[in-house]
Amino acid sequence: MLCRTHVILAWVWRKEFIFLKKVGTEFSGSILKMWELIQKVNV
Repeated sequence: MLCRTHVILAWVWRKEFIFLKKVGTEFSGSILKMWELIQKVNV
C-alpha cells in the first residue's frame, strides 16, 4: 500500500517537475529578454 502510494507520488512529482522545468526555462528566458530591453533603454 505504502510502496504503491510512494510510486504514484514519485511519478506525479516527476511529471510536475518536468512541467515546472519547462515553464521555468521559458520564464527565465523572458526575464533575460526583459533585462536586455532594460539595458538597451538605459544605454
